[in-house]
Amino acid sequence: MKAGRILSVAFWVATGAVLADEPVCPLGSDWVLDATVSDEFNGTGIDKAKWWDYAPRWRGRREFLYSHKNVEVRDGFLSLYARNVNPEEMAYEDREDGILPYTCAIIKSRKKVTYGYFECRARGNAAEVRNAFWLYDPLSDRLSKKVRPGSHSEEIDIYEFIGKYQDPSCLPYEICAHVHRFETPYVEGLVNHVKTKLANPGGAVAVDWAPCDGYHLYGFLWTEKEMVWYVDGKEYFRRDNDYFHTPLHVMFDCEIATWRRASVKRLDPATLPASHSVDWFRRWVKRVPGR
Repeated sequence: MKAGRILSVAFWVATGAVLADEPVCPLGSDWVLDATVSDEFNGTGIDKAKWWDYAPRWRGRREFLYSHKNVEVRDGFLSLYARNVNPEEMAYEDREDGILPYTCAIIKSRKKVTYGYFECRARGNAAEVRNAFWLYDPLSDRLSKKVRPGSHSEEIDIYEFIGKYQDPSCLPYEICAHVHRFETPYVEGLVNHVKTKLANPGGAVAVDWAPCDGYHLYGFLWTEKEMVWYVDGKEYFRRDNDYFHTPLHVMFDCEIATWRRASVKRLDPATLPASHSVDWFRRWVKRVPGR
């Protein structure tokens, strides 16, 4: 049994309940594990029946490109690496297009899901790199809607944080929650500036630990009426659910970015490779009455 299962219950249940083979939901016994998307990462590689180890139709940004070679499952953990690469080994056209000599990693669930309680046990990478766990529909399976006005690409960021700042003046560390509703036409990282104006679109909690120094629990409750974010069992942000009612993919990644006091120019290549590590990811859904 992984330690994360014990930690999850320890943060939420003060009575010391007996654990069944199936992980117990922190919100109570009326929640059922969705095994179709949940993953303990106990195999010898990514479960390709559940995940893509790249982002279909999205190669990355100017600061980096995603590479499936940076996705690894070993010893019960998912590792998503950020790496530097030899510029001379980059594709000629990427160098000419101004892509920086870095690669990162992403996984995307093949199945879309709506509502539930989502939780993972994760550790950030020990570099000035953004780590993220989010729900997302880039309309990649509905390209005709993506490229025309009138539709929306929705995103719920369960967490975003910098693994390790190189400059102490950037402290404190923050765990960030956000929601976005991009108006189409929409292209990841390029055409995404027009958004639906949302009330209370995001929040953050300052923490007195570096996300790269250990594993922590990150949770998110998504219902028809509300959205609630947690760190180590403690709520830190909530909002009414005004728009987010469509199925979304589950995503994990790491990105090299100038964001939240992090700077691509300040990134020390000697800190790479560094990995965003996930012990497990679980989604629970509310039990149907009578079952």
